[in-house]
Amino acid sequence: MSKVTQIRQPYPTSVTIIAILNIIMGIILLLGGIAFIAAGIILSSLPSSALEDESLAADYSVIDDFSEIPPSLIVGGPIAIGSVMVAIGIVSFIVAYGLLKGMGWAWTVTIVLSIISIALSVIAIATVHALVWLGTGIILPAETINPSPPPPPFGAISIIIISSVIIYYLYRPNVKAYFGKAAARTDATPAT
Repeated sequence: MSKVTQIRQPYPTSVTIIAILNIIMGIILLLGGIAFIAAGIILSSLPSSALEDESLAADYSVIDDFSEIPPSLIVGGPIAIGSVMVAIGIVSFIVAYGLLKGMGWAWTVTIVLSIISIALSVIAIATVHALVWLGTGIILPAETINPSPPPPPFGAISIIIISSVIIYYLYRPNVKAYFGKAAARTDATPAT
């Protein structure tokens, strides 16, 4: 008869690297989230007539006319996005702490967040390609679009690569064992 027991494995170096990546992403998300919230607050202080002014839209080739977008979306959108970014940034710090302490929940949360990041990046790449390549004029004016596909968004590709590396390292046998996600087998000789 063999027993399956949980034995604490030595601390893998890759866990430190993954925790540092989580801290860096947390800082970036916090700063970006604060910038989005600040933009929403600044937009909310503008009179509603400023958001409907076509001369404001003339400075940007991204959207032809801001007057078709509801002011609540222009103001609330950045605040909502910023709030989510700040929340995920804070979670990144908590997860990094859990990774460094070898807590099993941190392993699980990191895997889930990495899979979500990959999925969102794939959706972002597909959306950008569809909007630009089909020439809807939402991102670029239709007359500037040629029939070849746009260059890939390197930010989204970087997120896919980093998240894939994180998942790969978290599924290494020694890392899984460190987080208690893989049982270490001990061969015990049965007493006869």
